[in-house]
Amino acid sequence: MLIDIIKDAKIELLKNDLGHLPLMNRAHIAENLRDPIKINKVFLACCKLVYSTLEINDSLLSNILNKAERHLYGKENFDFKMLYDKNKNYLEAVNLKPLSDVGLACLALCGSIYTDAASLFDIDDYEDDNSYDPESWSTDFCAANAFAGGNPFSHEGSKEKRVQFWNFFLDTVVTISNSPNLSVVDKIEYEEQVPIQMDRSKVYVDSFIKNKIDRVVELILKDLKNSIGEAYWNRVEIEGQDIGGVGMKGYYFDANDHGERLELTYYLYDGEESTVKLLSAVKKYIYQQSPEEGTWFSYNLLIYPNGEYRIVYNFDNPKIYADKQPSLEPFITEFTNYPRTKSFTPKWWQSIVTQNNLEYL
Repeated sequence: MLIDIIKDAKIELLKNDLGHLPLMNRAHIAENLRDPIKINKVFLACCKLVYSTLEINDSLLSNILNKAERHLYGKENFDFKMLYDKNKNYLEAVNLKPLSDVGLACLALCGSIYTDAASLFDIDDYEDDNSYDPESWSTDFCAANAFAGGNPFSHEGSKEKRVQFWNFFLDTVVTISNSPNLSVVDKIEYEEQVPIQMDRSKVYVDSFIKNKIDRVVELILKDLKNSIGEAYWNRVEIEGQDIGGVGMKGYYFDANDHGERLELTYYLYDGEESTVKLLSAVKKYIYQQSPEEGTWFSYNLLIYPNGEYRIVYNFDNPKIYADKQPSLEPFITEFTNYPRTKSFTPKWWQSIVTQNNLEYL
């Protein structure tokens, strides 16, 4: 019976010198629940608890939690494998506690949803969490580390906080088991940020720009064909930057709107064979039209099977990639290389100009 397993787990928790609930106990709980949706609802509650308690304010993480809530309780379909793949490198690289620990918990939640909680249901043995690579840690363990302030096996954080978290976990298991439609912990709301818009007089499509972008699209579609051959696709989405270095990443989507990472190779080439160098030429050309209005530092490019495409340039918003929080340091050099007038400089950038004694055009 689940209630007996929970009682045994609470006794084990009291005896544990680290205030840690061993993986064996948690795996037995999952086996008894026999429902990956229920265990993922428990995991979601754990993530919401640490997000709220630690007063995290992050649009990427709130977006993940909001989608998980809508998926698990509202039966809306989201591609959590793509969410995991898109955010993995960024969230694993964040080095700012407690944001980094909460980020790993949210990343593990994405993995748990798309694998049906395999991290607890498909364990070959019951070695404890310290025997596994961090990429294999379950959502609950990552959330416990965030709540307590560190890893128990490295003697980090608070034992009392860790015990508090695991008691919450065990109580939530009972609650979800008895009332699976009950959402534990208040829903984390996600507010889409409204882009900054400034009217500019620049021309974004003339023969020079069209020829460059046409070539970029041609090279990206070559990469797509090398990746999937003649398989069906309904669009390609590209995100790119030209600030603090050049970069580009892409995804292609099938008939079911399932996204997969697209391996891009042509940005490594030279001249007219390099997608990022072609776009750098476009960036400089657009700046030359009216320097006082500045130029873009990132873009989104959508490509469709009929050959049509749409590119949107970002002149004013610090967030370059959808899955990454902005780093403001590159905007110092960007403003030095491409100065603009104050009237075309958004307020967040004006503070960087002032702090670093830069000059407006």
